[in-house]
Amino acid sequence: MLSAEGHEATPINRAWVLVQRARARAEIGDIAGARDDAAAARRLIVGDPDDVTASAIGGAAAGLLFQTAAWGDRKLEDILAANDTAAAWWRSQTLSWGLIDAADHTFRQWANDQASRIQFEDTVNNQLFAALMNADLSGEQGDWRRAGSLLARHTLVVQHERGDLARQSDALDELRRSGDKSSLTLAARRLWTIGPLGPLADAARRVRSGSWTHTTAT
Repeated sequence: MLSAEGHEATPINRAWVLVQRARARAEIGDIAGARDDAAAARRLIVGDPDDVTASAIGGAAAGLLFQTAAWGDRKLEDILAANDTAAAWWRSQTLSWGLIDAADHTFRQWANDQASRIQFEDTVNNQLFAALMNADLSGEQGDWRRAGSLLARHTLVVQHERGDLARQSDALDELRRSGDKSSLTLAARRLWTIGPLGPLADAARRVRSGSWTHTTAT
């Protein structure tokens, strides 16, 4: 689908398509193609250095080039400068807010806090999901994986307590997609030991050999 996109798009839109295709190519092992797309995307992003969208796309392209480069060719100063963007700052702050709220909830639960609180939203879930979507739309695969793992682990803990089997299955899927092998192992072991087994069985049935990518096969 990404390859079918026409070349008549504006430079910044074309750069976004190239970054997303680079991300997909890296996931299936086409590293040379991924690097070509990322480099082409960076060349298309010219003009206003304060353009939030352009800087986010440029940061994702630079990140992919850094991650796929030979060890000796990686330049840390380049990746640090490329990711010094408004989108990256916002994503980091949003993750921070979500984790702070999660820590506060865990402490109050540990302290057996019985005080009544009015909550208009699931702040932890919403903040982590917002960071996940920011990374996904920017093409930042590494940040998408990290946010996805955090959100999946939070969902598993909360929904296991509430007994929502469907959401536990979905969280296991998201944990696998994030590539967090160690957390997925711990979650599967926990469910195998104390149950319920339904979410674990459902998640296992949804795995298909043709769906493996670099991240999900980690």
